[in-house]
Amino acid sequence: MEELIEFYVQNIRIVDKSELASQNLHALVPLLPSLRELRTLLNNVHKYTSRKMALFKLILDIMICYYRATEKPVYKKLRKEVIPLALKFYATIPEAMLVGTVSELISCGCVCEDKYVLLKNSKKEVVEYYRTEVINLENLSGGTDASMFCM
Repeated sequence: MEELIEFYVQNIRIVDKSELASQNLHALVPLLPSLRELRTLLNNVHKYTSRKMALFKLILDIMICYYRATEKPVYKKLRKEVIPLALKFYATIPEAMLVGTVSELISCGCVCEDKYVLLKNSKKEVVEYYRTEVINLENLSGGTDASMFCM
């Protein structure tokens, strides 16, 4: 997990400035579980160890940053699929497990800003963060999808 964190953070920080970083992220995402697979895995999340829970959370964070960086200006998949999955994840896990998950990520060397990996210990803070994120994305995109740009 440490290597994944290092690779991801190193590339996401410069994705807007580096074609190589963009290619690295485009190569990474297909190696991760798909959103469909994550939805299925979410059904058993209460059985996970803190390390597996941290990996699940890290994958969600990677997906969120990836779609935020690549899906401009519409952000439809991010707004309609990825963030709702993250909200469901946080609704599913107990508060104490969230604290353990964040601690596990920090112990693996994840000390980056919230915009790369969300390291909040409170479910209330996380839910508020993602609700604000959806509102901001809706405002940026005007709630549109790609079909609205076709003439």
